[in-house]
Amino acid sequence: MLFYALWILNSQIDHLEVPAQPAARFQRSEKWMPVYKWLESLDLDSLVGAKAIEAWLDGNPCLREELLKEHTRQHLFRYVQKCHNNLLKKKKKQALKVAMVRYVTVFRFIFNIFML
Repeated sequence: MLFYALWILNSQIDHLEVPAQPAARFQRSEKWMPVYKWLESLDLDSLVGAKAIEAWLDGNPCLREELLKEHTRQHLFRYVQKCHNNLLKKKKKQALKVAMVRYVTVFRFIFNIFML
């Protein structure tokens, strides 16, 4: 009976829905959208470095010119790193929520089995 219950529990955990990402707190302007898309596509657990930002900007010269018209190089790099840091925090927070949903589901399921 217990093995059957654990088997059902395991199948339910695999089909849990991950909470959707909430909308951005602040409106992202059009000129920064390519930067956000690039940062979201990165699969890094640490902050993006200056060399990676420089390489990406070299690959996008039009965007580089547009951003450097209004911002200094240092400000641009710091802002990109700040955006990436916020995205990393959001990712960790979402992973924690998924883990908590799984934990609560397991707890409820086992509690219901023993209460029968």
